[in-house]
Amino acid sequence: LLLLLLSAKRASVLLQEQLVTNRLLQEEKVSREALLGRQFDLIACFEQTTKRSRNLSKSKLSDGQLNTLDRIATARAAISDMTPRKDEDISVQELLAEGSFGKVYRGKWRGTDVAVKIIMLPGNMSGREKREKMVVWEAAISSSLIHPNVCQTYHYRIKPVKESAKQGLETDKCGSAMVSSDLGGSSCTDEVHSYEVQLVLEYCDRSSLRDALDAGLFLTPDGVNYAAQLECAMDVAKAMLHLHCNNVLHLDLKTRNILLASSGAEGKGVTCKVS
Repeated sequence: LLLLLLSAKRASVLLQEQLVTNRLLQEEKVSREALLGRQFDLIACFEQTTKRSRNLSKSKLSDGQLNTLDRIATARAAISDMTPRKDEDISVQELLAEGSFGKVYRGKWRGTDVAVKIIMLPGNMSGREKREKMVVWEAAISSSLIHPNVCQTYHYRIKPVKESAKQGLETDKCGSAMVSSDLGGSSCTDEVHSYEVQLVLEYCDRSSLRDALDAGLFLTPDGVNYAAQLECAMDVAKAMLHLHCNNVLHLDLKTRNILLASSGAEGKGVTCKVS
């Protein structure tokens, strides 16, 4: 009887472990499919090909790959047919910063304070430039980069900018903020002049570490606040460890790219986030 009870208990434990494993696998599958969909969005934006070349490429794919492409195309078509909700709009407000990377504005998205980074990409980039940019955007929007010390990307939007002989430069008039559901790009006939990439980022209300240093964040009447300095260094170290564990190299780590968000905690009272 004792052996039967032990066997039943062991079986129950194994069942619970299997259920947890199945749930984790399902979550991983959903995450991977979402990332794959975003990669196709980027490819569609930067790679405009003719129907003939697309059909030729598809003819070389296996049935499983074609089924995956069909599912992604169907899902994207369904999304593009939906009427965007009002709370999906990105409200751009005052300018926060600008530089060679583009411009950063304060904004609202789904009722939340956010930072909106707007970058213009030329439509005539070389193949190498396209691949490099795609790696950057993939890293920026990847769900694997969610970490308390990494400035989070909530959402992104890519809008083709058209060049018309009569109307000059204008944004896409196809009715969708994203690229069209066709893997070849937008269905509009005007030539794509460039792409406007909007990244909706976590808003950090205490500016950058550079500004904080200039304002004497780590100085007290008794001298330097070494405990706060160590906390900041730990925040940055944890962020870089997370990036490196996900095979991402920052390559531009500096005080301007370390943002501060109010935390209300003891010590320095802010959380450092690598952007």
